[in-house]
Amino acid sequence: MKNIGRVKPGLRTKGFFTIMRIVQKNGWNEADVRYWKEKGWTEQVRPWKKSRKGESHDRKNEQSVG
Repeated sequence: MKNIGRVKPGLRTKGFFTIMRIVQKNGWNEADVRYWKEKGWTEQVRPWKKSRKGESHDRKNEQSVG
């Protein structure tokens, strides 16, 4: 029951993500590069891993409303 709601990506997904990460680091599409950098995906952050100490990797949650 503790694995409910947790999806583990396969090797193919991780491989494709790594290839796209390299493409984004080299600056293929400006809008995509900006999005990947905001998410931290061009560095060590991965979308399938939980953050430490409850930190959110989603920049939208960090912005104040108002």
